[in-house]
Amino acid sequence: MMKLPNIWGDGQIFAYSGIDGKTDWYHPFVATTLSDRIGFRFHLKNYRELWGKADKIDRQVNNLVCSDCIDVTVCVKGKGGFNIKYIFVSNDIIIGETYSEIPPVTIAADIVKVKFLDKLTLQSSDDEYTALAWGQNDKRIKFSYAFDSVCIENAIRKAKQALNLDLNKEHKKKIKFFQNLPKFRFQDSISEKTYYKAFSVLKANTESPQGNIKFHWTTPDRFPHRDMWLWDSAFHSLAYKHISSSLGKNAIKAVLFTQRRDGFIPHRMTPKPKNDSSITQPPILSWAVWDVYNFSKNKNFLAHAYPKLKRYILWNLKNRDNNRNGLLEWLKNERQTTNRCDESGMDNSPRFDHRGLDDAVDFNSFMVNEMNCLANIVGVLNKKDDKKMWIDKSKRLTSLINKYLWSKKDGFYYDRNLEKGLIKIKAISSFTPLFAKVADKKQAKAIIKHLTNKKEFWTPFPVPSISQDEPSFSDDMWRGPIWINYNYLIIEGLMRYGFKDIAMKIVKKTLQQIAYWYEKTGLIYEYYDPMAKTDPGLLYRKGKNVGAIRDYNWSAALFIQLLFLYKQLNNNKDIQI
Repeated sequence: MMKLPNIWGDGQIFAYSGIDGKTDWYHPFVATTLSDRIGFRFHLKNYRELWGKADKIDRQVNNLVCSDCIDVTVCVKGKGGFNIKYIFVSNDIIIGETYSEIPPVTIAADIVKVKFLDKLTLQSSDDEYTALAWGQNDKRIKFSYAFDSVCIENAIRKAKQALNLDLNKEHKKKIKFFQNLPKFRFQDSISEKTYYKAFSVLKANTESPQGNIKFHWTTPDRFPHRDMWLWDSAFHSLAYKHISSSLGKNAIKAVLFTQRRDGFIPHRMTPKPKNDSSITQPPILSWAVWDVYNFSKNKNFLAHAYPKLKRYILWNLKNRDNNRNGLLEWLKNERQTTNRCDESGMDNSPRFDHRGLDDAVDFNSFMVNEMNCLANIVGVLNKKDDKKMWIDKSKRLTSLINKYLWSKKDGFYYDRNLEKGLIKIKAISSFTPLFAKVADKKQAKAIIKHLTNKKEFWTPFPVPSISQDEPSFSDDMWRGPIWINYNYLIIEGLMRYGFKDIAMKIVKKTLQQIAYWYEKTGLIYEYYDPMAKTDPGLLYRKGKNVGAIRDYNWSAALFIQLLFLYKQLNNNKDIQI
C-alpha cells in the first residue's frame, strides 16, 4: 500500500492542476494552507480564507495532504471525531465534506462585501466573486466553494451545481494520479511520502495551454511566482517526464515557443502577449532536451527543438560578449542592491556586488555544455556540418575558459573582470566547469579539494552557494544556502569525472535533508540551511526574514531525479535514505 503525503504545514500550495484540466493564469484561484486551522488562504487581489470549524482539537490525523486533495480526521474534546475533506474539481471550484454540525467558515479582506443567505455565504470585490454553499445529509455537511471573475450569480450557480458531485469519485481520481507514477521500494515511510509529495508539488505547479503559451507549462510555484521561467522549466522537465514523456517535452516546448525571431528567449514568460522579460537566463535547454530525448527516444522532439536551440545559443554568442574577447558576461543591474543579476539565476550572489562586466565562469561553462549537447542532437539528426560547428565552438570556448578563468595558484575557477582581473569570490558557480567537462583531470582534482574542504564547501549539508570562509557567507539566498539545482549540476559533474563516492554522499545528504524538512514542516523548499539546523522557512531572502519559498518546483523535481540516481548508484537496492 502506498504511503502518500499526509503532513500538514503552513503555506503548502493548494490548486487545480493543468494535468487534470484547464487552468486560468489570468484569474488564478490558488490557495496555500493555513498554519493554525484546517483550511486555506486564497491569494486573490483581495484575499479569502476557508477553513473547517473545529475548536479545541485534541488530536488531528492527516490521512492525505496533497496539492489538490485534503483528507483530515480530527478529534474534538467533548464532541468526538469527524472528518474534513477538500478537493479541487476544477480551476474555480472546491468541494468538500465534514461531519461537524457547523459548516466551513469563510472570511475575506475588509474591502470585500460579504452577504449571508440560506446555506450560502457570498463575497464580492472587483473581478472576484466567491460563493460558499452547503447542504446537510444525516450527520454530514457537504459544501462547495466557487470562484468567478465576472459576477456573483455565476459563482452561486457553480457552487450549487458542485454540491451534486460525487465526493468519493473525485477523491479516487486524485489517488489515481499517484497510482500511475513509477514505483520504488522504500525501506522507510518518510522517504516514500516525500517522493509522492514531490510529485504533488509538480502537479500543483502545472498550467494548461492558454494565451501566448500553447503547451502545458510549468512554474516555480503557483504562488508567488506564477509565471514560466527559462531554466526552471528545464529542471522541471527532468522529472515531469516520469509523469508522462509528453509533459516533459511540453515543459520545454512551452519555453521555446516564446522565442523571438532573432533567437532571444526571455527569462520569464506569461500567457499575456508582450508581457515577457527583457533578459535571459542560464542556457541549459539543450541539456534538458537531450535528457528528455534519451528517455522518450522521440526524434521528432529533437527535430522540433533543434532550430530554436541553435538560434538561442547563437543569440547568446552575439549579444552577451560585450567586451568582445570571446567569453560571455551576464547582464547586471548595478542600480539594485539585493538583486543585481536576475539573468544569472543567482540573484543576490556576492559575485555581483562590484561594478563592471565580468566574464562569467558559469555562463561560459553552460554554453560549452549546450554546444556539446547540440553536437549530440545533430548527430542523431544527421546534420554533419552543424555537428562539426558545435564541436569546434565548444573546443574554442573551453580553451578560453581555461586560459582566462582558471587560477593555477588557487586551483579554482573564478569570474574575471577586464580591469580588476580574477574576481576571487568562491561560489558554487565555480563548479560548473565540472558539469561542462571543461576542466582536465588535474584541474578537477584541485577543484574537488575545495569542494570537500570542511572550511569551504563541505558543510553538514553540502554544497553551500558561497564558501564558508568568504566574508559574505550568510543565510540569505545565494549568499550561503543550499540550492538543489546546483547540487544536481555538481553531482552530474562529479559523475562525469568518475568521482562517484563524493557524488553519492551529496546525493544522499540532499535526499535526507529534503525528506527531513518535509517531515518537520510538510514542505519542499526553494533553498536550505547548509548547517542542516535552521528551518528553511526562517532563512533570509534578499535581506528580509521571510524564509525560502514553499513547495518549490525544481527542488521537488530534482528530489525525484536524485532518487532515480540513488537507486542506480546503489545497485538498484531498495531506497533507504
